[in-house]
Amino acid sequence: MTDFSTVPIVALSDTTKESISSLLNPTKCLPADNGLPRDWRGLAELAVFDSVDLPNLSSKSDPCGYILSIIQKKSQGLMFATFQALLEKLERWDVIDDTAALMERDAQIYKQCSQRTLTSANAIDNHVEEQIITYDDLWRVPQGLGKQQYDAFLLFAEEDINFVDELCEKLEDKYELKLCRKDRDFIVGLPFEHSAIMKLISERCNRLIAILSPNFVRSSVTEFFVNFTQAQAIETRARKIIPCFYKRCEVPVQLRYYHILDFNIQSKNFNFWEKLSKSIKTPDVRCRETRATALPTPAVEKSKPCKFLQDTERNECSMVEKVGEVKKTSCESYEPKLPCNVDNVDVEPEIIPETVAQKSKGPSRFFNFKKFLPSKQSKVKCSSKELNESRSLSAFDLSSLDSINSLSDTCKKKKTTSNKYKNKISVFMKS
Repeated sequence: MTDFSTVPIVALSDTTKESISSLLNPTKCLPADNGLPRDWRGLAELAVFDSVDLPNLSSKSDPCGYILSIIQKKSQGLMFATFQALLEKLERWDVIDDTAALMERDAQIYKQCSQRTLTSANAIDNHVEEQIITYDDLWRVPQGLGKQQYDAFLLFAEEDINFVDELCEKLEDKYELKLCRKDRDFIVGLPFEHSAIMKLISERCNRLIAILSPNFVRSSVTEFFVNFTQAQAIETRARKIIPCFYKRCEVPVQLRYYHILDFNIQSKNFNFWEKLSKSIKTPDVRCRETRATALPTPAVEKSKPCKFLQDTERNECSMVEKVGEVKKTSCESYEPKLPCNVDNVDVEPEIIPETVAQKSKGPSRFFNFKKFLPSKQSKVKCSSKELNESRSLSAFDLSSLDSINSLSDTCKKKKTTSNKYKNKISVFMKS
């Protein structure tokens, strides 16, 4: 028994209203104990409608039906139990008993409809709808997992469906590959099927397995998708198409230079399913960033720019630079213009002294190079070996004058008399 206090009056069906009208429309002469008429007039008074005009209602063929329709429109909160209470005030127990079964049926229908309408369909999201092509997408995309990726798309003729079923069973169950096939995975109602297949092949399928057979070669649809996939492979420079012989046939022109797997080969050293699965799989190459701690680069103290001091009368130059605890001489790089690899060539050096006198924290040290200079009327003649030795000297240690003495001895070995040039020899140093 349904609780009538929870069922609104709007749940009354037309059959129930007709049954009530047939019992209340006839006029009753004897009123109820409360003075109300025991027909439709008493119902109208209990409903308390200000605009109700009894003479107008009496002119209608079904006055009780009219009153019930107005009650359903204006009294949304009136329940079945409340309506039965109105009939009790009119002392119409017969109407309550005769319509109890009909009202119970109406209450059951109302409850069922209420439960069914609790769940409503989701509104269509065009952005999400565009991404859904397969049944896997119906579950992944709404949860934010992205579109389903597949290892391979199966391209075959409809006549070879039995072999395709066997292929899917082997590769998916034994080798755990994710395959996509149009007849099984596509949702129903795709407006442009060819466009959906092209999108899957280009964006979401790593390979295309072409099941070659006479039926496959005769199909213009399979030829179109092979051409499309081959264009994608050329553009991306990827191994996209995997052709497999199911039945011997003439190889399409596009696939003549491909290595083709043959299902019909029977050999101990040839496992068709293993070769096919390994050809489909994509290597799992993950770039791992190695966090190598680089050794700190030692800070190199750059030498300060050199200043040139030249005493034209004494031909003296000096420089002192202190690096750490060791004092070294340094100068800007200067390459004198001297001939190389020529023996016994008269050398007329154009050496510009570029040594620097730099003041250090300690007392300055000056060296007199005048004693190393030849006479004013002298011309130095050195061999190429000696010149190269002199060029290789880039820096002198002020703490030892051995290198300076060796240079002076080299220059004093050969002297010639000439008044043409005034030579000045100075020591250039490079740090």
